[in-house]
Amino acid sequence: FFESSTFKDHDLQSDLSTRHIESTWGSNTLQSLLDYVSPHHFSLSENLKFTLNCCMWYISSSLTNNTGKQILNVFKFPVTLTFVQFGLVAIMCFSVATVFRVTEIRPPTRQIATTMAPLACFLIVGHVFSSIAISRVPVSLVHTIKKLLFKEQNLGKGDPNKLDKMNMLFYSSLLSFLLMSPLWLYSDGGRLMDPSSDSSRDVEIGPGKLVYYFVLNGTTNFGQNWFAFTTLSMTSPVTYSIASLVKRIFVIVMSILWFGQQVKFAQSLGIMLTFVGLWMYQSAKRDVDRGETKIREKALDVLP
Repeated sequence: FFESSTFKDHDLQSDLSTRHIESTWGSNTLQSLLDYVSPHHFSLSENLKFTLNCCMWYISSSLTNNTGKQILNVFKFPVTLTFVQFGLVAIMCFSVATVFRVTEIRPPTRQIATTMAPLACFLIVGHVFSSIAISRVPVSLVHTIKKLLFKEQNLGKGDPNKLDKMNMLFYSSLLSFLLMSPLWLYSDGGRLMDPSSDSSRDVEIGPGKLVYYFVLNGTTNFGQNWFAFTTLSMTSPVTYSIASLVKRIFVIVMSILWFGQQVKFAQSLGIMLTFVGLWMYQSAKRDVDRGETKIREKALDVLP
């Protein structure tokens, strides 16, 4: 698998470089897609690129959570769902990099493994508990709690010695899949592979339909992760944090519509207060930026 022609030889010090491979698809996914579809020059402004990227991130995240909930309603194995998600994302990263030549998947090294292992462990813990929570309560409630516990995310930002987005997503998913194997075997694997176990009581769907839902969920999960990494690379950690918070609100609203839940007063109030808080933050940030601009202008005026 790792000896594929996609891999190229690099020395140890270049394994974590951010150099991208030149290709007809370019470095920006949305602009490259437009160039591929239409040969005529049509460029998007940076603000529009960011907005479209956020919309795709929100939609794919909502589909991932809602299809995941539908799977767990008929397949009571949340650890297996997380395990399959990691595996499918790694496969899709490798496939996209190979077919579309977006970038090169770098050969595995000890340095890459030690760099990505902490992120992989973080992803395992977060995704497993999230899947377990979604299997027990509505998606909207899970993301309401996440919104209350929300803090600024800053993974992979600010350090130039990082893998590019596709390599980072590939290796974080692959390592998560490998490191999670013992947990899966202990939690779900033994029961699912043992024909004499009572696991059939927790499976209320046929194998063909289950595979279809897994592939659909894995595809949207890949999109969610890709657009999250792209959004983080396009803006500052603070702006990314705000966009992530808005994403949770979008997921809550879409899950309510998807499953036809009744909206409680506390949920409506929480969503409204979140938007008010975001508006106040943006207003305060704009005032601070204006003040800093005036200070810089005055400093330039007094220079000889």
